[in-house]
Amino acid sequence: MPSVEPARHAPDAEFERVLEAKNAEALMTHLPLHASDSVATKDDISHLNMRFDGMKDCMDKMQCSLLTVSFGTLTVMTAIFSFITWG
Repeated sequence: MPSVEPARHAPDAEFERVLEAKNAEALMTHLPLHASDSVATKDDISHLNMRFDGMKDCMDKMQCSLLTVSFGTLTVMTAIFSFITWG
């Protein structure tokens, strides 16, 4: 992947010429560090949110199943223990 650093710092000299060094430095601190094609868009974030929502639903179902199995196992073990203890 080509480095974006040279492209990012190329405008520095022009900004310093037009805006003076202090103002150019302030401007450059507010510009993105990455090329515009690698910055996430609102659609990208929305898509990720939908994927996370789907994963959350899946995990909720798994948790519910795990609790059901755990409760069922505990009930069976209690019944076996009671049978062994009380005959």
